[in-house]
Amino acid sequence: MNILLVEDNPDSRRNLRRLIEKRGHEVTACATAEEAETEVAKDDFPLVILDWMLPGKSGIELCRSLRLLPSGDEMYILLVTARANAEDLEEAMNAGANDYLTKPFDVRRLNVRITVAERHIQQLQERNAARGALLEAAQRTADILEKTSDGFASFDRDWNFTHVNARAVKMMDRSRDELVGRNLWESFPHLLATAFE
Repeated sequence: MNILLVEDNPDSRRNLRRLIEKRGHEVTACATAEEAETEVAKDDFPLVILDWMLPGKSGIELCRSLRLLPSGDEMYILLVTARANAEDLEEAMNAGANDYLTKPFDVRRLNVRITVAERHIQQLQERNAARGALLEAAQRTADILEKTSDGFASFDRDWNFTHVNARAVKMMDRSRDELVGRNLWESFPHLLATAFE
């Protein structure tokens, strides 16, 4: 996994990088929020580990700006902080952090936090893959229905048109815009009269 590490202390940055790389991940390390934003513009990082206290823009501010990116809701953000009181941790969560790790570092806790992040990211990737496969299958089905020589229309539970293929449009002598989202019985009231004869 590609991980972005944002830590201004060179020793901490080196130690964290070494520990994370031991888990088999690729690490891009930065000293400032501004450097991190440059890296995020160039590459995707499913996991971002960032220090709260950074020179210039803080980790909290960076966390907020990362969440505003188009893919920001898919990043797992682990905020590292020396602050441990409830108000600070609540502020971290409100800024968009998924989790936090307090200093000084405990290697076991770091490993637990990264394991949690790995599982979360894997589940998200699996959901996205399933969603992509579902959308692809739906598109294939729509293509088949569009090309069939039979008229086809689908409805929601309130009998509103949700899809009408080209043949059905021709048969009903209405445009798709006139049908999709409209109620079958309101669009064709004579059908209601004959449906129960």
